[in-house]
Amino acid sequence: MKLKDKIAIVTGASRGIGKAIAIDFAKEGAIVVVAARTEKEQEKLPGTIYATAQEIQAEGGKALALKCNVGEEQSVQEMVNKTLKEFGTIDILVNNAALGYYVPFQEIPVRHFDLLFRINVKGPFLCTQAVLPKMIEQKRGNIVNITSSAAEDIFSRVVRKDEERRPVGLLYGATKAALNRLTRGLAVEVSKYNIAVNAIAPSGPTYSEGLAMWNPDADLSLFRSAHQYMTKAVLFLAAQDSQGVTGGVFYDEELCWQHNLLA
Repeated sequence: MKLKDKIAIVTGASRGIGKAIAIDFAKEGAIVVVAARTEKEQEKLPGTIYATAQEIQAEGGKALALKCNVGEEQSVQEMVNKTLKEFGTIDILVNNAALGYYVPFQEIPVRHFDLLFRINVKGPFLCTQAVLPKMIEQKRGNIVNITSSAAEDIFSRVVRKDEERRPVGLLYGATKAALNRLTRGLAVEVSKYNIAVNAIAPSGPTYSEGLAMWNPDADLSLFRSAHQYMTKAVLFLAAQDSQGVTGGVFYDEELCWQHNLLA
């Protein structure tokens, strides 16, 4: 098993890509902290931290569900403290929690600008700052940031039934561009502590409940499962240290082919 007995925190793991990562981490032997805000089912967005943890446990894996709002420092610190109290260490952090947003620029309220940067950029910042002291102390650790092609692309990669190409969410893309820069810089700063830091994006539309909600006219039959490329790529990156792959911003399909992860 690639991650046997590793303690891994996955944020935003109640649904979508985060849930898929948590499940596949557990299959590879990791003990997974399922972190997200959702404790109760929502009408538009199914999934809870407890449902993900139960699914992992039903397959013989180990998981701990912890409520966490990544945009609030106290909530993040409480989640990390509980993880350390329960397991004594943290080996892997996957910063997956994020808000999608596809509103035209002139229609964006300032409060939504603040909200997206708080969750999509400040969230990974807070989570990373909270786990780094333990990783530095033990001189090992791994941080994987889930990013998006929206950081670079002007047009969305989502295929719609009318085949119309539309601009990608500008504000969402700006937050992911910031996350990519944070990834590259942090990798350099923490390499001396044997900590790897990377970012990974889906190379094509990858199904999540949030993406489907924001794109009701999309052709869902063309969406990929997160297990096809994304979780394989994240597993590979989560097993790295600073002597291996670090400081990179990758696309999942390309990384899978480059490192023969599809066999």
